[in-house]
Amino acid sequence: MISKLTLPSLVATSLLVACLGTSRSHAAVTILDFSGSQYADNFTETSNANNMTVVGGILETTTSNGSISGITVYNSPVTAQNTDNFSLKIDANFDVMPSSLGGTSVSFLTNISGGAGYLAVFRLNTTGGVSSADFRLFEGATTNGSTVGVQVGSTQTLNAAALNSVTFNSSSFYTLNLDVTVSSSTSIIFAGSILDSSNSSIVGTFASVTDSSATLGGTAVALRLGAGGNNVTTSVDNFTITPASAIPEPSTAALLGGLSVLTLAAAKRRRR
Repeated sequence: MISKLTLPSLVATSLLVACLGTSRSHAAVTILDFSGSQYADNFTETSNANNMTVVGGILETTTSNGSISGITVYNSPVTAQNTDNFSLKIDANFDVMPSSLGGTSVSFLTNISGGAGYLAVFRLNTTGGVSSADFRLFEGATTNGSTVGVQVGSTQTLNAAALNSVTFNSSSFYTLNLDVTVSSSTSIIFAGSILDSSNSSIVGTFASVTDSSATLGGTAVALRLGAGGNNVTTSVDNFTITPASAIPEPSTAALLGGLSVLTLAAAKRRRR
C-alpha cells in the first residue's frame, strides 16, 4: 500500500516513472543459442545446406575435402538496419585450429537486399604456438554462395602482440563481434573484434573498414561458416543481434543510476 512506502521509496518510484516516460522505445536484444527448434524456426539455409547441422544446440559445418561455405539467413529483418547502427555476435570454435589463414572462417552477411549484401569475414589461426587473425570486408556477396563480391578496403590483421599474446586453441570458443555504423546515406563502417567467450574480455580489435559509396536499404543478416577441408568442423553458438536502440540514452542511464542508489539507501534503512 502507498501509506507504507518510505520517502526514499517514493522518490525512487517517481524516478522510475520519469525514466520510463522520457525514454524512447528501444528494440530488444536477440539471442539465439540454437537449442530445441530455435535454428529451424529462425533460419533458412541458402548454400551448402547438406553440410550444415545442429548438434547438441551447436550449429556446425564440416567437409572432408576441399573448402565449403554454408550460408544460413536469419528470417526476421533487423529493424531500421539501413538507418540505424547495430552489432552482431557469434561464439565460434574450430575443432582443428587452422595453421594458416585459409578457407576456415566465420562470417556475417549484413544489409542483404535482393540476395546480396556485405560479407564480413573472420579468420583465426595458430602456427607454432603463435596466433594471428584477420578481418576482411566484401560488398556484393550473395546468399546462395555464388560469389563473395569485391573486397572493400584492405585486410585488417592482428598479430600475437595485438592479441595480447592469447593463443587460439581448438578447445575454446571465441566471440566474434561486428559493429555496423551507418555514418551517412552513402557511408557505412564495419568494425570487427574478438572476445573471450568465457568472460567477454577483449582479445583483439581490428581497424575499421569503411565503404564510402555504400548502397543501403537491405534489412536481412546471415551467417556464413567456412570449413577448409581435412574433416575440419566449424561450430557456432549464441547468435546475438543488438540494435543501437537497445542501448539506453545517457539521460535514461543517469535516471536508472539514481534509482539504484535511492533504492539501495532505502533497503539499508529498512534493515536497521
